[in-house]
Amino acid sequence: MRNFIIATVFFLVSANSLCAQEPTARLLDQFGGGHPCGDIMGRLDMLLSQWTENTEERIVVVYYSKRFRKTTKYGKNGEPNTTVLAYPHPEDGLNWAKGIPQYLMDRLTGGGTQPNNENQKLVSKLREETVFVNGGYAEQMEAEIWLVPRSAPDPAPSYFWLRESDVKFGAKKPYWVPRYYFCYEGQ
Repeated sequence: MRNFIIATVFFLVSANSLCAQEPTARLLDQFGGGHPCGDIMGRLDMLLSQWTENTEERIVVVYYSKRFRKTTKYGKNGEPNTTVLAYPHPEDGLNWAKGIPQYLMDRLTGGGTQPNNENQKLVSKLREETVFVNGGYAEQMEAEIWLVPRSAPDPAPSYFWLRESDVKFGAKKPYWVPRYYFCYEGQ
């Protein structure tokens, strides 16, 4: 009986060490496109400080595109007349999400000035290793920011609002890639 208990304990300890946890992705932040510019910049500054502590992790941006664009029609006198919903462009969400690593690169380079060698390496890593995952469509643009170890798989979208087949596209040009580094709180 004693040998059986010792063998069982040994088996459980061995099995536990063999099933060591694999590295997993961690959700760092989640926000929508409706936030003011300063709020988004603060969130991305936190991302930059977390990522520079461990640059062996990849940044994965799961983005959700808008279902509709809101556009304003103007009258003859130049005053806003009405706001209407318009159909989006398929690349709207991706372009919005591309503003995230662009801001991080702008922070590392000082907004376009020549970075030092250390920061140049970080900028290269950001360019090469930032991953974008299309999460589908929501009522507003949203993003989930993940830090993912190299050996871990990319995270799947947390939820699906609408599938691409449920969205009508109509815009001729996609949204531009935002440059948060150069914006101000009023935007």
